[in-house]
Amino acid sequence: MNGSDFLQVALSLGALVVVAPFLGRFFAQVYGDEPHLLRKPFGWMERISRTVIGSGSYELEMDWKKYAKALLLFNVIGFAFTFVVQ
Repeated sequence: MNGSDFLQVALSLGALVVVAPFLGRFFAQVYGDEPHLLRKPFGWMERISRTVIGSGSYELEMDWKKYAKALLLFNVIGFAFTFVVQ
């Protein structure tokens, strides 16, 4: 690695450190079902995805069967997406 590689890594880490508190606050609002900046323009997408998933509200806990089902479904969708992209 030469000097420009180290500079690029340092700038990326610096940008991540600067942006992390703002993103953390935003995600806390989204997952806490509090009003946030993007609720008006993208609220319809959230409602559709909740309807498709079958979740009326955010579930704070799930048993191992629901967790296993969600994990397998996520991995199957991710595999299919990666296969299509490839």
